[in-house]
Amino acid sequence: MTTPEHRPMDSAEYDKAMARLEVRLGYSFDNRALLRRAFTHRSYANEFDVGVDNQRLEYLGDAVLDLVVSTELFKRYPELSEGRLSYLRSQLVCEASLAEQSRRLDLGACMLLGKGEFLSGGSDKDSVLADAYEAMLASVYLDGGFQCAYEVIVNQFDELLDAVSDGSLVSDYKTRLQELIQADKDERPHYHIASIDGPPHARVYTALVSAGEHTLGEGTGCSKKAAQQDAARVALEQLLAEREASDEGAATALTAAKR
Repeated sequence: MTTPEHRPMDSAEYDKAMARLEVRLGYSFDNRALLRRAFTHRSYANEFDVGVDNQRLEYLGDAVLDLVVSTELFKRYPELSEGRLSYLRSQLVCEASLAEQSRRLDLGACMLLGKGEFLSGGSDKDSVLADAYEAMLASVYLDGGFQCAYEVIVNQFDELLDAVSDGSLVSDYKTRLQELIQADKDERPHYHIASIDGPPHARVYTALVSAGEHTLGEGTGCSKKAAQQDAARVALEQLLAEREASDEGAATALTAAKR
């Protein structure tokens, strides 16, 4: 993997890095300034007074990525519920997943960082790489249109999208549920084995998961851990579905208010 440099935006070496990235992406930019902006960290923009960083592109790329991944999941898995689709999307587009995609493309070699961020290893931080990945997708969208962005994203995520069908996509429901709850409030999920049924050689455990005074989900399994994971899955899918419904309701209310 190439080591990034603390360099000015118009260096010949940086243009070569851009060209190598275009080959890896399978997409050539008409306006490479968009691509350079996608990798311009705020620390670099502040230090070199270049005026713009990649944060607005990150915002747009996040929306484009969500739409493409949602569409592909919807088309490939018509049997899955809304909650399950929402959960799988959250796994595919989480920070760790996007950072891994960035490393596969060697985006760290393209990052424009301020000196402090560079010296602290910013070119390999998950948060920096994930943001840059989303900003890069936005630059493809703005340069070539939605279809080009769609093709780039599907090319990047095709194996992961297929992995959903055979269960090889890593799914630690308990961890994801805890992350989701703690992102909204200072609480942790708690698990309780509500019942144990069946003969000794074929036990069936029922687990409940709660946060505060609210029961979030119930699950079953052949072990306590399996039952807890199942309860976390049920809770996570329900919470994600409720969040989506809330977001849609807010958007509808906003549209109505504008009329």
